[in-house]
Amino acid sequence: MAILSMECPHCRTPQSPLTSVGAFQIGERRLFMFFVCPVCEKPISAKLFMARAVLGAHSGQELMSWSKTTTSAGWDLEDFWPTQTDSAAPPDAPPQIARNFVQAEEAAARTHREAAGMAYRRVLELTLKDKAPDLKGTLEKRIDKLADGGRLTPDIKDWAHNIRDLGNEATHDEDEPTEDDIADMAAFTRVVLEYLYTMPAKVARRASSTTPAP
Repeated sequence: MAILSMECPHCRTPQSPLTSVGAFQIGERRLFMFFVCPVCEKPISAKLFMARAVLGAHSGQELMSWSKTTTSAGWDLEDFWPTQTDSAAPPDAPPQIARNFVQAEEAAARTHREAAGMAYRRVLELTLKDKAPDLKGTLEKRIDKLADGGRLTPDIKDWAHNIRDLGNEATHDEDEPTEDDIADMAAFTRVVLEYLYTMPAKVARRASSTTPAP
């Protein structure tokens, strides 16, 4: 099985030795190959071009029996899927909060789930500190106080508690958080930031643009 050495677009492992699992010839010198990352076990498709002829590696079928890299077989990478995208925080989040959110996303992409769990919890901590710097007590109590004051909806309150609970587990439990746990934390944290920053900013911009001139 031929190996494609590249940064995995899923987990961002540098020079991950992607293992070929299938090939489809689309011309004498081009083919599609399908790979699996040994780190995150997710699939990658690639389009390869035969830059030079190497004995024993003239076709996709022969490449499937090739034990070295696709480059050593004379096949160069033309394109791959999925494409890699940079992590981004929800619009209008303050810089410090946006930076920590991106760090959490990067840790999650690299399957560093414990680090991601703690980072998402930190984003929540920073958000509450920014929105209610006067509130004291544990994170749990501060979430409840914000909700009691009408600054969080019941659903957002529940999502904030989910982030807190999963973040606590990532910090203190011996077992690593599951992939589903981190996906939930990512989704919950994004919704909280959109509710507290993105949506109010959109409303303010809309109101400003429709305010009649005196």
